[in-house]
Amino acid sequence: CFSSASSTTGSIISVIPPASPPDPRPACQARPRPPFIRQTRAGGLGATAGPGGAATHGAQASASGSSTGGGSGHSAEASRVDTGSTSGTTPGTTDSGAITPGGGGLDSPRAPEGPHDAPRGHADVGGHNDGHPHVDPVSGWDGGEGLRLTAEQARAVDVYMQRAASIEPRITVELQQIAERTDARLIGTHVDQAGVRLSGLEYRLKTTESLYRKIATELGEIGDPRSVATVDAKLNVTGDAVRYTYVIPDEAFGAGVNSILEQLGEAGIRWTGQGQWKLTFGKPDVYQGINSQWHSPDGQRFEIQFHTESSLHAKEMTHPWYEEARLPETSEARRRELNEAQAGAFNAVPLPKGIEIILPPRQ
Repeated sequence: CFSSASSTTGSIISVIPPASPPDPRPACQARPRPPFIRQTRAGGLGATAGPGGAATHGAQASASGSSTGGGSGHSAEASRVDTGSTSGTTPGTTDSGAITPGGGGLDSPRAPEGPHDAPRGHADVGGHNDGHPHVDPVSGWDGGEGLRLTAEQARAVDVYMQRAASIEPRITVELQQIAERTDARLIGTHVDQAGVRLSGLEYRLKTTESLYRKIATELGEIGDPRSVATVDAKLNVTGDAVRYTYVIPDEAFGAGVNSILEQLGEAGIRWTGQGQWKLTFGKPDVYQGINSQWHSPDGQRFEIQFHTESSLHAKEMTHPWYEEARLPETSEARRRELNEAQAGAFNAVPLPKGIEIILPPRQ
């Protein structure tokens, strides 16, 4: 169910599976049971013991050996992911850096998405939904684990996703061109070879089922499980139905982010404002990265995450734990355990260069 790889140099995160009742589901479908993390820092993420004790290969540490935490957790409007993978061929990825569902050494039943949020079901290479979840005309959609939508609520989500799918290709082309231009600008001035890329493009469009799960979870959190008006309000501020992840080399991170932000403005892509710029590198115990939301010239709201290889790996590794912690059925004791596991992984991410020169977007 999960791959294993030998440890490389860098910090070692030793994961000790907690004592808990066995999961009745088959091993390949069982949710990963993490951690109590015991960590020795030597510059970044190293090998992490997965469920059952096998090791999964972590992101290589920076040469400086520094390690600084940051972030507030996976963005429910992101992560996505949830997008992408570390460079090279990491267990659970392809040579292009794309995540293969269920890979990465984590027995996740769904493909990871952004901080978020995700596993959002699987998407095909074209970035579109690979089938529609079953919605009963009377009882609506039942996603298990206490997640439900009425048939009318599900129809509202369907309409939203159809519009997002029609606009997404134009956004994708523009962001790919920005990645190529940014890479060219950094070579010779900040880095010796190409390194800026969009990661996880096959997951750029959230699946319908994943959005069902997201909306149903949020309705449960606010205690308003039947309102269609509330669903519409949630969809209007959903930032990760379309989502992208830029991965930038540590040594050129600040310069790379600034270059991308400049080009987004030139392309007519507007920052949404409303606090949707979250730079969490350097903050202890929480998600590491930058999460932001934007409006395309067509008016589609979408998400961009900015990561280094190490921060992206940490997000992907901890994503199943984040998802489990959000479930209504998760006990408080289990939630504390999951949060402790995530904090240990995030604290091992090195602080990239140039964080202090990043200029936040303006409306």
